[in-house]
Amino acid sequence: MLLSLDDSPVMKVKFLLLLALPVLLGGCATQKLGYQPPAPDLRQTGASVVVSPLQDMRVNKSVDAAMNKGYLAEVDRAIVSELMSAGLFRSVELCSTNSGADLMMNVELHRLEWEVPKYDKKLGTAFMVGLTTGLVGGAIYSSMDTDVNGHAEVRIVQRAKRTEATTEEKTYVGLHATKKKNGVCDTPATKAEMIREALKAALAKMKADLQGR
Repeated sequence: MLLSLDDSPVMKVKFLLLLALPVLLGGCATQKLGYQPPAPDLRQTGASVVVSPLQDMRVNKSVDAAMNKGYLAEVDRAIVSELMSAGLFRSVELCSTNSGADLMMNVELHRLEWEVPKYDKKLGTAFMVGLTTGLVGGAIYSSMDTDVNGHAEVRIVQRAKRTEATTEEKTYVGLHATKKKNGVCDTPATKAEMIREALKAALAKMKADLQGR
């Protein structure tokens, strides 16, 4: 009796290697954040602002493995660009000290995460599908949609000129939820996209809050 191609142990091993290939290759293909800055809208009558480099207060930093080294500097630039586009300020600069600006904003990053709900279970399912059904079943499973979420949480502490007394503290939370194919739900490119869009949502709330005052 001839052995079915899909039942061949060799073919099953090949499928499992194929399933793992994006992860193996993705380990080297780290990503930029890729945040597209909005057009600046500075006003001569507005206040001058100094933004301090962010303090990384995250507990979960697992997404960093998918990102370029130093990518958090892109988060700093994203915050500055959003403030510059708010139509409220005369100038906005990134600096660790208040050099005579009207306002100083201290930034704390508390969350920047990618998430696939029940991810460990999905990995187990993919493994079992590969073992029991071979290439055909694995390809079908890889093409199925799954939920993917991005989370961001940024805290802004606003301080007054010279005295540096805290005048306001506020936390802005961003969520980006979408669907991706199982085969690409955990690639570095997907992780970068999810945290970028979640950060964009959090900073949109920050800008809307400032504009609404």
